Amino acid sequence: MADEPRVSSTREVMEQIRSVGTRVSVRAGDTLFNEGADLLAVPFVESGRIRVFKRSAEGHEITLYDIDAGDSCVLAAGSILAGARYPAIAVADGPVVMWLIDGRTMLDLFESNHDFRRWVFELLSTRLSGLMGLVEEVAFKKMDSRLASYLIDRADEAGELATTHEAIATELGTAREVVSRILRQFEVEEAIVIGRGRISISDRSKLAVHASRV
Repeated sequence: MADEPRVSSTREVMEQIRSVGTRVSVRAGDTLFNEGADLLAVPFVESGRIRVFKRSAEGHEITLYDIDAGDSCVLAAGSILAGARYPAIAVADGPVVMWLIDGRTMLDLFESNHDFRRWVFELLSTRLSGLMGLVEEVAFKKMDSRLASYLIDRADEAGELATTHEAIATELGTAREVVSRILRQFEVEEAIVIGRGRISISDRSKLAVHASRV
Protein backbone atom coordinates (compact mmCIF):
# COMPACT_ATOMS: atom_id res chain seq x y z
CA MET A 1 0.00 0.00 0.00
CA ALA A 2 1.34 3.43 -0.91
CA ASP A 3 2.10 5.89 1.87
CA GLU A 4 -0.78 8.21 2.67
CA PRO A 5 -0.07 11.69 1.28
CA ARG A 6 0.57 14.50 3.74
CA VAL A 7 -2.62 16.38 4.54
CA SER A 8 -0.94 19.70 5.03
CA SER A 9 2.25 21.28 3.86
CA THR A 10 4.54 23.34 6.06
CA ARG A 11 3.52 26.42 4.08
CA GLU A 12 -0.18 25.88 4.82
CA VAL A 13 0.48 25.32 8.49
CA MET A 14 2.62 28.46 8.69
CA GLU A 15 -0.21 30.45 7.12
CA GLN A 16 -2.51 29.23 9.89
CA ILE A 17 0.08 30.13 12.50
CA ARG A 18 0.56 33.65 11.10
CA SER A 19 -3.18 34.25 11.32
CA VAL A 20 -3.24 33.65 15.09
CA GLY A 21 0.36 34.22 16.25
CA THR A 22 2.58 37.14 17.21
CA ARG A 23 5.68 37.85 15.10
CA VAL A 24 8.85 38.31 17.16
CA SER A 25 12.50 38.94 16.25
CA VAL A 26 15.36 37.90 18.55
CA ARG A 27 19.09 38.45 18.42
CA ALA A 28 21.86 35.88 18.16
CA GLY A 29 22.58 34.37 21.56
CA ASP A 30 19.25 35.33 23.12
CA THR A 31 17.86 32.68 25.45
CA LEU A 32 14.27 31.87 24.54
CA PHE A 33 13.52 29.25 27.21
CA ASN A 34 15.41 28.07 30.26
CA GLU A 35 15.18 24.60 31.72
CA GLY A 36 12.31 24.40 34.19
CA ALA A 37 10.45 27.35 32.68
CA ASP A 38 6.66 27.41 32.74
CA LEU A 39 5.98 28.21 29.08
CA LEU A 40 3.31 30.62 27.92
CA ALA A 41 3.84 30.24 24.15
CA VAL A 42 5.24 27.92 21.46
CA PRO A 43 7.70 29.24 18.82
CA PHE A 44 7.35 28.57 15.08
CA VAL A 45 10.48 29.67 13.21
CA GLU A 46 10.11 31.77 10.07
CA SER A 47 13.84 32.36 9.53
CA GLY A 48 17.03 31.58 11.39
CA ARG A 49 17.81 28.71 13.73
CA ILE A 50 17.22 27.90 17.40
CA ARG A 51 19.46 25.43 19.23
CA VAL A 52 17.84 23.23 21.88
CA PHE A 53 20.26 21.62 24.32
CA LYS A 54 20.86 20.19 27.79
CA ARG A 55 23.54 21.48 30.17
CA SER A 56 25.14 19.37 32.90
CA ALA A 57 25.98 20.57 36.40
CA GLU A 58 29.62 20.80 35.23
CA GLY A 59 28.64 23.12 32.39
CA HIS A 60 28.97 20.64 29.52
CA GLU A 61 26.32 20.98 26.81
CA ILE A 62 24.87 18.57 24.27
CA THR A 63 22.65 19.65 21.41
CA LEU A 64 19.32 17.80 21.25
CA TYR A 65 18.16 19.32 17.96
CA ASP A 66 18.03 22.52 15.92
CA ILE A 67 14.80 24.30 14.98
CA ASP A 68 15.10 25.65 11.44
CA ALA A 69 12.74 27.72 9.30
CA GLY A 70 9.33 26.06 9.02
CA ASP A 71 9.81 24.04 12.22
CA SER A 72 8.72 24.33 15.82
CA CYS A 73 9.95 23.05 19.18
CA VAL A 74 8.27 19.77 20.07
CA LEU A 75 9.49 20.05 23.66
CA ALA A 76 7.74 23.42 23.94
CA ALA A 77 4.58 22.05 22.33
CA GLY A 78 4.69 19.03 24.62
CA SER A 79 5.14 21.23 27.68
CA ILE A 80 2.12 23.31 26.69
CA LEU A 81 -0.07 20.31 25.86
CA ALA A 82 0.89 18.43 29.03
CA GLY A 83 1.07 21.43 31.34
CA ALA A 84 4.67 20.52 32.18
CA ARG A 85 7.80 22.63 32.59
CA TYR A 86 10.30 23.00 29.76
CA PRO A 87 13.01 20.27 30.07
CA ALA A 88 15.87 21.91 28.12
CA ILE A 89 17.40 25.26 27.08
CA ALA A 90 16.62 27.03 23.80
CA VAL A 91 18.96 29.73 22.42
CA ALA A 92 18.90 31.67 19.14
CA ASP A 93 21.78 30.47 16.96
CA GLY A 94 21.94 33.73 15.02
CA PRO A 95 19.14 36.26 14.35
CA VAL A 96 15.74 34.57 14.42
CA VAL A 97 12.28 35.63 13.26
CA MET A 98 9.52 33.51 14.73
CA TRP A 99 5.82 33.40 15.43
CA LEU A 100 4.62 32.77 18.98
CA ILE A 101 1.31 31.06 19.71
CA ASP A 102 0.04 31.32 23.26
CA GLY A 103 -0.81 28.13 25.12
CA ARG A 104 -4.60 28.46 24.90
CA THR A 105 -4.52 29.07 21.14
CA MET A 106 -2.08 26.16 20.70
CA LEU A 107 -4.47 23.85 22.52
CA ASP A 108 -7.44 25.09 20.50
CA LEU A 109 -5.58 24.53 17.20
CA PHE A 110 -4.45 21.09 18.27
CA GLU A 111 -7.97 20.03 19.27
CA SER A 112 -9.91 21.55 16.37
CA ASN A 113 -7.57 21.53 13.36
CA HIS A 114 -6.77 18.10 11.92
CA ASP A 115 -4.09 19.45 9.56
CA PHE A 116 -2.26 21.25 12.35
CA ARG A 117 -2.50 18.22 14.65
CA ARG A 118 -1.11 15.92 11.96
CA TRP A 119 1.77 18.34 11.28
CA VAL A 120 2.67 18.38 14.99
CA PHE A 121 2.71 14.58 15.11
CA GLU A 122 4.88 14.41 11.98
CA LEU A 123 7.33 16.86 13.54
CA LEU A 124 7.30 14.86 16.78
CA SER A 125 8.09 11.66 14.89
CA THR A 126 11.02 13.31 13.11
CA ARG A 127 12.41 14.72 16.37
CA LEU A 128 12.09 11.39 18.19
CA SER A 129 13.99 9.63 15.41
CA GLY A 130 16.76 12.21 15.69
CA LEU A 131 16.92 11.90 19.46
CA MET A 132 17.05 8.11 19.24
CA GLY A 133 20.02 8.47 16.92
CA LEU A 134 21.67 10.83 19.40
CA VAL A 135 21.13 8.38 22.28
CA GLU A 136 22.63 5.60 20.18
CA GLU A 137 25.69 7.70 19.39
CA VAL A 138 26.25 8.74 23.00
CA ALA A 139 25.63 5.28 24.45
CA PHE A 140 27.41 3.08 21.93
CA LYS A 141 29.97 5.11 19.98
CA LYS A 142 33.39 6.16 21.19
CA MET A 143 34.13 9.86 21.01
CA ASP A 144 36.60 9.50 18.13
CA SER A 145 33.88 7.75 16.10
CA ARG A 146 31.34 10.44 16.93
CA LEU A 147 33.80 13.20 16.06
CA ALA A 148 34.75 11.57 12.76
CA SER A 149 31.07 11.19 11.85
CA TYR A 150 30.45 14.82 12.81
CA LEU A 151 33.24 16.07 10.54
CA ILE A 152 32.05 13.97 7.59
CA ASP A 153 28.43 15.07 8.01
CA ARG A 154 29.10 18.78 8.53
CA ALA A 155 31.84 19.39 5.94
CA ASP A 156 30.91 21.00 2.63
CA GLU A 157 31.52 19.44 -0.80
CA ALA A 158 35.13 20.62 -0.71
CA GLY A 159 35.67 18.93 2.67
CA GLU A 160 35.82 22.25 4.53
CA LEU A 161 34.22 22.95 7.90
CA ALA A 162 34.25 26.42 9.47
CA THR A 163 34.08 25.86 13.23
CA THR A 164 36.08 25.85 16.47
CA HIS A 165 37.08 23.13 18.89
CA GLU A 166 34.80 24.72 21.49
CA ALA A 167 31.81 24.70 19.15
CA ILE A 168 32.34 21.02 18.28
CA ALA A 169 32.65 20.13 21.96
CA THR A 170 29.37 21.88 22.67
CA GLU A 171 27.63 20.03 19.85
CA LEU A 172 28.94 16.64 20.99
CA GLY A 173 28.53 17.21 24.72
CA THR A 174 32.16 16.82 25.72
CA ALA A 175 35.13 18.93 26.80
CA ARG A 176 37.09 21.10 24.37
CA GLU A 177 40.32 19.40 25.47
CA VAL A 178 38.93 16.01 24.41
CA VAL A 179 37.99 17.36 20.97
CA SER A 180 41.39 19.03 20.54
CA ARG A 181 43.24 15.84 21.45
CA ILE A 182 41.29 13.70 18.96
CA LEU A 183 41.59 16.30 16.20
CA ARG A 184 45.33 16.42 16.68
CA GLN A 185 45.41 12.62 16.32
CA PHE A 186 43.36 12.84 13.11
CA GLU A 187 45.85 15.41 11.83
CA VAL A 188 48.79 13.17 12.66
CA GLU A 189 47.08 10.44 10.63
CA GLU A 190 46.80 12.98 7.78
CA ALA A 191 43.02 12.63 7.73
CA ILE A 192 42.48 16.37 8.34
CA VAL A 193 44.27 19.70 8.36
CA ILE A 194 43.51 22.03 11.24
CA GLY A 195 43.47 25.77 10.55
CA ARG A 196 42.35 28.82 12.48
CA GLY A 197 38.57 28.46 12.80
CA ARG A 198 38.55 25.87 10.02
CA ILE A 199 39.07 22.14 9.53
CA SER A 200 39.79 20.59 6.13
CA ILE A 201 39.27 16.91 5.43
CA SER A 202 42.27 15.63 3.47
CA ASP A 203 41.44 11.90 3.55
CA ARG A 204 37.74 11.10 3.99
CA SER A 205 38.39 7.35 3.91
CA LYS A 206 40.56 7.53 7.03
CA LEU A 207 37.84 9.42 8.88
CA ALA A 208 35.28 6.90 7.66
CA VAL A 209 37.31 4.11 9.33
CA HIS A 210 37.04 5.92 12.66
CA ALA A 211 33.35 6.71 12.09
CA SER A 212 32.53 3.04 11.55
CA ARG A 213 34.08 1.88 14.83
CA VAL A 214 31.70 1.08 17.72
